[in-house]
Amino acid sequence: MSQVLRHSFLAALAGVLLLSASDARAADQYRRWLNDGKTYTCSNTAGTVTVNLSNQDVEFNNLPADAQYSINYVKNGVTTTDGPYTVEQTTGTRNYGAFATTFTGYPLSFVFRLDTLINGRVVYQSAIVISCAADTTVATAVSFSNLDLAAATSVPTLDGLGLVLLALGVGVIGLVVARLRRS
Repeated sequence: MSQVLRHSFLAALAGVLLLSASDARAADQYRRWLNDGKTYTCSNTAGTVTVNLSNQDVEFNNLPADAQYSINYVKNGVTTTDGPYTVEQTTGTRNYGAFATTFTGYPLSFVFRLDTLINGRVVYQSAIVISCAADTTVATAVSFSNLDLAAATSVPTLDGLGLVLLALGVGVIGLVVARLRRS
C-alpha cells in the first residue's frame, strides 16, 4: 500500500509541476524602442513643420517566433496604425535609420508608439512622446508600459494538456482512495 501512495504522490506532483509549467509566462516579452539617446528636432521650413527623430532602434526580449508588432503614429491626437507585422527577431537589438514626419504648424504633439502582440493581444507598449511649440532640438525619453493583460485576468484557464493532466490526477486520486478503502 505504501508503494501505491508513493506512486500516486509522484504522479500528482508531476501533474502539478506540468500544470504550472504550461501556464508559465515570461515577465517581459517585447519589441520596444531602444533607449539609446534618441533626439528629435522640430523645424519650420516654408510653412511646413518637420519632426526628425535621430533613429528608430529597437530591442527584443523573449518573444515567440510568431509574435507581432504594430506601429502607431498619433499626430495631434489622431492615431494611424501600421501592422501588425511579424517580429524580425525574438531577442537582441536592431538598428534602424532616422524618421521624419510633417505637420502644418505649431504647436504639435506626436506619439510614436510600438505595440507588441502575442496571440493577437497587446502585451507591451513603448512610446516616444514629442511636443513642440517652436523650432527645437531635444533629447527624448522613451516610455515603457508592460500590458500583461493575461496576468490581469483573474479567471484561470487550462489548455488541452492541463485538462488531460487534471483528469489523470483525479483518476490517480480515485485509485488511491479505492485501494485505501479496500484495506
